[in-house]
Amino acid sequence: MEGKEINLLDDNRCAYLRFCHTEKGTTWDLIDKSDKNEEKSLAIKSAEECLAGRLTAVSKTGEILEKEFEPAVEILQDSEKDVSSAIIVKGKIEIEAADGEIYEPRNSVALCRCGESENKPFCDCTHYHIGFKENE
Repeated sequence: MEGKEINLLDDNRCAYLRFCHTEKGTTWDLIDKSDKNEEKSLAIKSAEECLAGRLTAVSKTGEILEKEFEPAVEILQDSEKDVSSAIIVKGKIEIEAADGEIYEPRNSVALCRCGESENKPFCDCTHYHIGFKENE
């Protein structure tokens, strides 16, 4: 998506983590208003907080505008929706499929935890729709 001061890459791989929704609008709204300093800063912040790796803010010169995460694996709970959420893999950790395929290392990616995603191994927010709760 072309913004006024920055652009947004969006691979449509959503895990319904909702970090792209801010009090000032969605990341897409903010990119569109990126000629304003506050909206530009918030757009960059909300894109880098997309732990699914769906959104990436990019400067007009092609520079990726996100902090580099340290390698880590995190298990998310979504207390707001009362479900168990994705497995977050940060810091460009290499992920290998059962068939040996190596996925592109990303700064952050959300992996399916409920086992029902249509986009395995990636989370597609099915956990929310089926009310998945670990250990139940």
